[in-house]
Amino acid sequence: MARDADAMEDAHRARDVAAFVTADLRFHERILQASGNVFIAVLFEPLHRVLTERRAQTSRVPEIQAHAIAEHRKIVSALASADPARARQAMDEHMQQTLADLKTYVLGDTSPADR
Repeated sequence: MARDADAMEDAHRARDVAAFVTADLRFHERILQASGNVFIAVLFEPLHRVLTERRAQTSRVPEIQAHAIAEHRKIVSALASADPARARQAMDEHMQQTLADLKTYVLGDTSPADR
């Protein structure tokens, strides 16, 4: 997963959106596989194409890429600590950052009350 975050950072620097999306999706797929929950994996399989398309859209924004890299590095650190609460918090923070980025950079919502 750390290598995936490194690949995201390399793609970010190279402004290679396709490589960024590939590394981003691979990062999340590794988490899904590590969970060992086959039901979640089965549920997410049909969504893979949609997620790829959406990630390609949002990953065109350099700020979103930078935030995703930082959040992924926090998740890697939390997982390495073997502290489930810390890992859960890191993932929750990533989802909150993703929502804020979606509102700010994609939907154009700059209302401070929504952040």
